[in-house]
Amino acid sequence: MKNKISMVIIAILIIIIAAILIVWFAFPNPPKMNETIGTAIAEEKVEENIQTDIVENLQQNQQENVVVNEEQNQNIEQNVIEETPSETFEESPQTDEEKAIDIAKKDYGSTEKVKFGVEGIQADGKYIVSVRDSSTTEALIYYTVDVITGNFEKREMN
Repeated sequence: MKNKISMVIIAILIIIIAAILIVWFAFPNPPKMNETIGTAIAEEKVEENIQTDIVENLQQNQQENVVVNEEQNQNIEQNVIEETPSETFEESPQTDEEKAIDIAKKDYGSTEKVKFGVEGIQADGKYIVSVRDSSTTEALIYYTVDVITGNFEKREMN
């Protein structure tokens, strides 16, 4: 009789262990949320906030630039209207390169013994205009000209 009871107990234990293993493998544990997942989600939110801020700042800067450009265009138009016409008729420059050279010529003054030329265009669309001695071709001055606004930077080579 002791043998039968011990056999029944062993059979029950085997059945319980088998049931536990079946449940264990049939229904895996739900993924645990650890600190790295929470940190990754927090970092994504921070990146989204930064991107949103950048986009908002760019839009605000574009709006401010439009206002500044409109004001500059109005000032340029006023200056053009106020100029007195000269007796000699000169054609206004047609291409952006000609406009850049024209702006450099106006600032430089005398065009005797010098040549003006476009050396290149920067990534932001500004033209690099050089003033060179016509006899030695030595660069005297470099202008960085924005033909849209008419602004320029001057670098002397002395």
